[in-house]
Amino acid sequence: MVIVGLMMSAAAFAQTSFEVYVYDQQGGKTNIRNAPNGKVVASLEQNDEYNMVVTECKNNWWRIDGGKVFPFEADEIRLKGSTTGYWIHSSVIGFTGQGEGGVTLYQSPNKKSKVVVRTKNWTMVRPIGVQNGWVKVRVEGTKKEGWMPMNQICANPVTNCC
Repeated sequence: MVIVGLMMSAAAFAQTSFEVYVYDQQGGKTNIRNAPNGKVVASLEQNDEYNMVVTECKNNWWRIDGGKVFPFEADEIRLKGSTTGYWIHSSVIGFTGQGEGGVTLYQSPNKKSKVVVRTKNWTMVRPIGVQNGWVKVRVEGTKKEGWMPMNQICANPVTNCC
């Protein structure tokens, strides 16, 4: 019974967490805070590349799962300095879509809903919501938004994951 409960909670967790990379075009360091709009508790160097798993979104702020950041060419960084979690803004994280020719974004988290846009390969998107294995995204540099399945996320900035 305990094993079944653990498996069910792991499945629920997997549907709301996903990998992103830091894509901060604002210059300087990328701040990590102890709450949405909270105190800066860590900063990431702009000239390095980082991945992280995010879960839970509040007003365009994403909780960094486990307080861990993964530099591409170094060991994981365990964040310190907060007892309330670690948060990063959606404007400095993103990913591309995995698939030949890009990804289809839907009006709602369902493949039977209306198609909003089809992205080209390597199109950067920023996460703005999550629901049951789907991520709501905004296409970088546009106002276009839509839902994509989590299994099409590519959180590697040097490949399209195909």
